[in-house]
Amino acid sequence: VRVTNDNKREYVLLKAHKMLVGTIEAQTTAIIDAFHTLIPRDLLDKYNFTSLEMQLLVCGEQRVDVADLRRSCRYEEGYSGKEDVIGWFWDAVDAFDD
Repeated sequence: VRVTNDNKREYVLLKAHKMLVGTIEAQTTAIIDAFHTLIPRDLLDKYNFTSLEMQLLVCGEQRVDVADLRRSCRYEEGYSGKEDVIGWFWDAVDAFDD
């Protein structure tokens, strides 16, 4: 199709779309497919999640309950949790900001 004054706007829009969208279409499709393995498409359609709800579903809570983590921690290979290095680890974790 020959570009003329009458169709140049359409040409520019189509060319821009191809450059901005078409070149990454395979990658975008792969990301969307992977996303739908986490959250099925029918669930998204059914519940119409907000962006904040989606963030929570994908990323989980942003706060870590250190006390809960410490209680549920299981030590292996001879460690009991009373070793200096384990204490240093928990001291470092306790010093982190939320």
